[in-house]
Formats: sequence, structure tokens, C-alpha cells
Amino acid sequence: MKNFPIEKDCALLLTDRRTRKYASNVDVAEGFLFVGSRTTAFVDARYFYAAQKTFESVGVDCKLYNGLNDLSDFLKNLNVKKLLVDYRKTTVREYEDYKTFGLPIEDGATMIENAMSVKSDCEIEKIKKACAIVQKAYYSVIKELKVGMTEIQVR
Repeated sequence: MKNFPIEKDCALLLTDRRTRKYASNVDVAEGFLFVGSRTTAFVDARYFYAAQKTFESVGVDCKLYNGLNDLSDFLKNLNVKKLLVDYRKTTVREYEDYKTFGLPIEDGATMIENAMSVKSDCEIEKIKKACAIVQKAYYSVIKELKVGMTEIQVR
């Protein structure tokens, strides 16, 4: 799990597939991921059993999502006082839905960006591997290029 510097009594709500995957290293097409005092994923019935098994391996509790009341009750049980959401990925309708939780809502986009800018050792190794692949491809293409060739002729 990616570490986010979340204040006590706050929860970060991740709804975007890419951000959920980045935070948990688990790719689930639909659902919510709350990061706070404990990390919990809410997914609908179509994905629940597969998600539960996968999230279990990274220490994330998985719950069946049956509507906004589930999310609201979950936040109340955790004694969450403030909800952080990524305003860049939140629609007006979603924002209005989140307001029904009765919590102050703040933008968590900067926190997410800052967390994503700090790379782990594993991420650095993947970047190095990707760079090596690109370098190898670049040099193999350079050897084949000749003056006057079109892009189509370069394969």
C-alpha cells in the first residue's frame, strides 16, 4: 500500500481506477478505496469475491457496496471528521452525494500527487527497466535508418 500523510480522523476517498490501483497495487474496475486509520475497499457484487481475495493479499479490508448509506455508516463507525477527495476526478453529482455524509469535504489531489512523486525502490527499478528497453529499441532503429526513409519504411 502506498503511504499517504493523512491526518487523524480523516479519510481519503479514491474513486478513480488508476489512483486506486496506484494506492493499493490492485486493479479493480469499479469501487471505492478509503485510506485512513484503516484501508478499506468497497466494491459491488460483480467484483466482490475476486476483489476480496486480491485485496486480502495487500492487507486491505473488502466490503460489499450496497449504496451511499454503506459508505456513510462506514465513515461514522471510523469516527471520520473530514473526507478528502480528488476534485479533479470528482463529478458535481458525486460531490453532492458525498455532502450527504455530513462531513467537511476537502481536496486531496495535492496529497495524491505528492505521494505519487515519491518513488519506492520497486518503482525505481521498473523505471530503470523501462528506460533500458527504450534505449535498446532506439539503438536498434537508429542502425536501420537511412536518409530519405519514410516512417512507414521504418519497422
